[in-house]
Amino acid sequence: MVPISSGGKCHVWLATIGRHKLTASGLWRIAMRCRALVVSVILIGAGSAPAAAQIKLDMNKITCGNWLGYGSVDRDFVRYFMSGYYNAAANNNVLDYDRLQKNSEKVVAYCKKHKSDTLPTAIQKSAS
Repeated sequence: MVPISSGGKCHVWLATIGRHKLTASGLWRIAMRCRALVVSVILIGAGSAPAAAQIKLDMNKITCGNWLGYGSVDRDFVRYFMSGYYNAAANNNVLDYDRLQKNSEKVVAYCKKHKSDTLPTAIQKSAS
């Protein structure tokens, strides 16, 4: 025997009871209403959640000093983005990780000496 709550409250175990057992006692309607209520609350909550803000970042305005001040994750993001940008411009669709590492070291060394230069300038002057 499965316990049934009074007052039409929704319980997780209500969904595990077969429809044939609930139809006779009218509890199937209660279970469906509870499910509809839960789905409605979820959809209303999802619809009213604030959208994620878009961030626009002009990569041509990032200076060496800015880039060196980023955390390692953000610095890597910019490295991979710029690598993809320059590789796409050269019609190259293969990432050469060793070349990326060597060029990154050159760009870091350049940026440490020229912190006011933009990152694209540093890449063009130091990377191969």
